[in-house]
Amino acid sequence: AQFVPVALRGAFQVCVHTQELDWPRTWSSEQVGYLRWHLCARKDHPVFEKPGAREVAKYPFVFPVYWTQEGFRYGSDQCPLPMAKRVRGVETTTAAAAAEIVRQSDHLAFVPELAVRPYLQRGELMIVPVTSWRPVAQPVFLSVKNDVVKQSVFERLQVLCRKELA
Repeated sequence: AQFVPVALRGAFQVCVHTQELDWPRTWSSEQVGYLRWHLCARKDHPVFEKPGAREVAKYPFVFPVYWTQEGFRYGSDQCPLPMAKRVRGVETTTAAAAAEIVRQSDHLAFVPELAVRPYLQRGELMIVPVTSWRPVAQPVFLSVKNDVVKQSVFERLQVLCRKELA
């Protein structure tokens, strides 16, 4: 909700975001792909013996938090299992920190694939296949300020984003 007002004050000229925003005509915006979310665990986690929704709920989850002037608030990690039905584990503000916690513990985390891709590629984390859960993906948009970012740069950034999100 704060991206557009902050951008209009000149704080940035390029924005990658997961909700369609109501930009003025001085900005261009394109959907560049989808951010896929997955439940991840360390490679030898006991959850893989029986990776169903009921089994998953027995393990602690890394909970996402963020700071406001009123204090820490829980963020939405897009997980199909509501926070109220999960075992609360460690809290963190970044997916990178969640990946490190999961890699070294019995915690689980529902995180963007893009954030944990290196861990998945190295085999340090694995996606937990909970077949009863729907796939979770959010659209990703790239927006630029037209009079600052050249059209050719905007097009190149779109290609790069699409490649990373593929």
